[in-house]
Amino acid sequence: MAERKPAHDVSGLNRDVAKSLTHVSEEDRLIQNQGTFGSKLLEPVPHFIQVESEKVIKNENNAWIVLGRDRPANIMSGYGGRGDTQAASIDLVCGRMAAKPRSDAHMSPDFKVDAARIYISQKTDIDANFDVTEGVVGSPDYFEKPASAIALKADGIRVLSRDGGIKLVTGVDRINSQGGAIKSRTGIELIAGNDSRDLQPLVKGDSIRQSLEELSMAIADLAGIVSGLALSQTAALAVLMSHVHIAPPMGGPTTPPDPVSAGALSNVVVNIGSRTQPNLATMEANQAVFQFNYLNPQGTYYINSENNYTN
Repeated sequence: MAERKPAHDVSGLNRDVAKSLTHVSEEDRLIQNQGTFGSKLLEPVPHFIQVESEKVIKNENNAWIVLGRDRPANIMSGYGGRGDTQAASIDLVCGRMAAKPRSDAHMSPDFKVDAARIYISQKTDIDANFDVTEGVVGSPDYFEKPASAIALKADGIRVLSRDGGIKLVTGVDRINSQGGAIKSRTGIELIAGNDSRDLQPLVKGDSIRQSLEELSMAIADLAGIVSGLALSQTAALAVLMSHVHIAPPMGGPTTPPDPVSAGALSNVVVNIGSRTQPNLATMEANQAVFQFNYLNPQGTYYINSENNYTN
């Protein structure tokens, strides 16, 4: 569980401002600085290190919109710091320095610490800037694969739809924002814990359903083969147990199998009738239940999602 912080925390205020508040009565201080019902609230807000090309829109409560060029950190960072053209950016930030802001701090963008951010850039290294694991798509290195990108980062992110659905779609154009031809199709990765060491492909529901149906049919065929073999073996053993030869010179019958052999053969017949055949019948019944539960849309554990798809 995340550590709780005070609901009202002005510990990072500038010393002079904080000192001025000490000369105000407790009642007046609460009235002047309570912030309730949308009233003014005095709190620590860091100073933003602004460069010449940036236009900054801000308020007194640590909310910012910065229109500029790609800049993930200090003034030398990103494609803006390198002097590239076509590297426009919009940086929307709430909560610079997150839980521990200080009024006397001078800050550049901090993609790791700042509380919540939407970052839009015409040319950037999005995975490297946000320290995203390599995975299969994208690049965790700087100045390797510049591309336009949008990143959302906060403690929690929700994407909500009322009735139009949600689609995550890749490969919609033939030319990327850098003017290059798109020659391969990239996919969608769902990565928990920013750890891609065990990243595996998603399965296609229809394909796995078809494969399991074929496997199920093969098992059923095998059960039928074994059942037929058991019946044939039972019949053969019955003949063997009663079989005699005509012995020369008198032409009389030989003795049937000795009692030990006859008993062993009898046990085989009994086992086939009492164990093998019932087990085969149970397996066939279980096979039908398996098919319904997992491969039928009405089954309790149907393997295909009713709503979500992937390619």
